[in-house]
Amino acid sequence: MLEQSPLALDPPSDPGALLELFALLGAVVFTLDARSLDVRFEGDAARGMVGHRAGVLLSGASFWAESIPLEARPAVFDLFHAVARDGRPRSLEHRLRSPLFGDGWVRTSVMRSAKVPTGETMGLMGAMLDITHSRQNERQWREVEAWLVALGEALPFDFWICDRDGRFVLQNPASVRRLGNALGQSGDTFHDAPGRVVWQRAFDRALAGETVRDELASAWEGARAHRVRLVAPVRELEGIQGVLGVEIDVTELKLIEERLRQSLAELRLTQDALVRKSQLAAVGEMAAVVAHEVRNPLASIGNALALLRRREQGAEELTAELLHVIEEESSRIEWLVANLLEFVRPMAATLELRELRPLLETGLFETLRTENVPESVASELVWDASLPPLLVDCDLFRLALANVLRNAIQAMRGRGRLSVRVDRELDADHRMEWARVTIDDTGPGIAPANLERLFEPFFTTRSTGCGLGLPIVRRVLHEHHGTVTLGSTGEGGARCVMRLPIPSLVDG
Repeated sequence: MLEQSPLALDPPSDPGALLELFALLGAVVFTLDARSLDVRFEGDAARGMVGHRAGVLLSGASFWAESIPLEARPAVFDLFHAVARDGRPRSLEHRLRSPLFGDGWVRTSVMRSAKVPTGETMGLMGAMLDITHSRQNERQWREVEAWLVALGEALPFDFWICDRDGRFVLQNPASVRRLGNALGQSGDTFHDAPGRVVWQRAFDRALAGETVRDELASAWEGARAHRVRLVAPVRELEGIQGVLGVEIDVTELKLIEERLRQSLAELRLTQDALVRKSQLAAVGEMAAVVAHEVRNPLASIGNALALLRRREQGAEELTAELLHVIEEESSRIEWLVANLLEFVRPMAATLELRELRPLLETGLFETLRTENVPESVASELVWDASLPPLLVDCDLFRLALANVLRNAIQAMRGRGRLSVRVDRELDADHRMEWARVTIDDTGPGIAPANLERLFEPFFTTRSTGCGLGLPIVRRVLHEHHGTVTLGSTGEGGARCVMRLPIPSLVDG
């Protein structure tokens, strides 16, 4: 289709001025005989666009056949003849074959030449401007637009685009079904007053380059309908040209979420009931153990007292032995009761930054003294001097340490070596560093069958034990955000490893 210039301008008196103007625009100027279509190109740009030197007269029959595709020639020739007939300038966009760049697009503009009187050889003057890139960009944009439309057609949720003024310029069928045909209308007209505030805030932020996510109740489908709206900027080379929106109906997901929340609440109630039953069962088991453990020393004490009543005059040695039995069994009851109280009472650590070494030295010394450890048991404390202060509850940590040391000493039965080593340990992922306290003994070790039960309340392998020491240790380490493990040393003895987090890495 020919494009006629909107203003009826007289042809220029000096074609040289036009040549300079078009050269600045990157266009190629030519003169043309309207009858023969012979053509002459001017300026240095001619060789790059049409492959011919400036100033050379080219045969119209050969040049246009070589340069213009067959399907475009009628429109181009009509352009020349129309301008020659009525003198009105016209323009046309058409394809052009370039020997250097292949097929492309040009805009050809033609007018009469005042320097060449009608009837002479050269009667027209024109310019060709390369518009290949703009046509490619236009084609790509049309492809993107077609792709967006096709995508929107297939999407089961709302998809739309608004211009910078907030008016809909594209809608997919899902959006049309919900809103109706909104093209040309402003987005805020489809919301109530609170909804308009949310819409405008999201729209303004999207124009500023953000992607905004909002959860909202749909006014069209009732108060229980919920949607998630994502609004993102539409960018072009010139900047942000509008916003793209997606709205997804999440009503069913919300209902599922609510059902899951109710199920979780019911599950918590069930778990609490199970915990209470478990606690009652543990209390019952504990009561049975306590009754059994207390009954035996009480029977021993009763027998000792009965014998004391019947003892013969002067049996001081028997009296001393019976009194020792009473004292030993009384201590056993006191130890059992103390462990039971420690196990059942609520435990909440008060953590403070403290040096660990004095706690270990004091704990080791006091345990060796209270257990009356003979000289045949050697002990050592190996310390990493680089270890910083740790967050510990001194009383609780001493309690845990005493339980572990006591188990190790009793397992060795008066001979062997007790080793306490403290060093640093880094997690495999290098995100957590620990202070590691390793306590080794040279006792008989731990049977593999018993490893999984060691931290169960009331489980013990000793005839005089109550099975509460290690569960207490685990609770103490849990309050310190640490861990405790038991295993073998590899040489027949037992190994207990307590880990406490190093604050500098935990906090960082």
